[in-house]
Amino acid sequence: MDTGRWILYRPGQAAARRRGLFSRGRRARQLALNGMIMDGERPGGYVLSGELAPPAAKDPVRRVEPLLRAMDQLDGRVLCVERGERFFSPGERMALAREGVRLAQSEPLRQISLFPAAMQAAREMQLRLVLSPALIVGADTPEGREWAMLLGDRMNFMGLCGSNPYALERLSDRLMDSFGLAAPIYRNLERAAAASRIVIFADVAPKPMLGALQPGTLAILTHPDDQRALPVPQGVQLLGGGRVAMPETVAAPLGLSSSEQHLVAQGWLYGTSALAGDARRLPLRARIRLWREMEADGFFLKGGGA
Repeated sequence: MDTGRWILYRPGQAAARRRGLFSRGRRARQLALNGMIMDGERPGGYVLSGELAPPAAKDPVRRVEPLLRAMDQLDGRVLCVERGERFFSPGERMALAREGVRLAQSEPLRQISLFPAAMQAAREMQLRLVLSPALIVGADTPEGREWAMLLGDRMNFMGLCGSNPYALERLSDRLMDSFGLAAPIYRNLERAAAASRIVIFADVAPKPMLGALQPGTLAILTHPDDQRALPVPQGVQLLGGGRVAMPETVAAPLGLSSSEQHLVAQGWLYGTSALAGDARRLPLRARIRLWREMEADGFFLKGGGA
């Protein structure tokens, strides 16, 4: 069962036990090996699921030793654990890094899926980009400028917010020269947010501004720090990326859950490019190109945030 590049091999529980991939103890929860991500016949990494124990305080390497012993059998050195940064202590992550094991986290994939997920969400919400007033908060940052230039030929209404008036004025002039788009600069952020149907937070989203959003607004969160519970008015959709899934013809016979499919996509991403591990440093257009490559290999966006 092949997605075009990656397949998933799921060993039985008995084989997983023999490899020592179950952590036992009063405080420890079970760790189960779901399978190996394969590139053809070459192992690419592990998919790990189950409830993980809290980070060990006394012996930070103890929990990862069974994983390292098992991964010694593989050429691939990627460990895919969704939001693994919450479950492994700094000492454990360092122990993995010393052995050449990369911990595949959801943040790079979230960044790469963000733009196509935003376009999909706008269609589902029946937001016509050309007619929907948009606001870019943090438009004076590199991320904000990229979003503005990427959307400049898709919209008739765009407002800019930020702390550097000179950078905002330059961006406004550039949008006019490039697209004939008049992009006013707003200083009253709450009022500007209330008047917009699409709000892109190119930096950390200010809580008072989130509270000013009107029902039916699509709020796009690009900053990693915004992946937390935020107070949002009813009827506002927060988007921090798309849930990535495999073709049903592959996923269904394997019995993969939504989160497991997402982990396979993360393994694909880490196997494709070392740069993808720090996707926020990639230009937005490069992230979109990387997403197109994932689509060509059979991955697609499925509802929910990453």
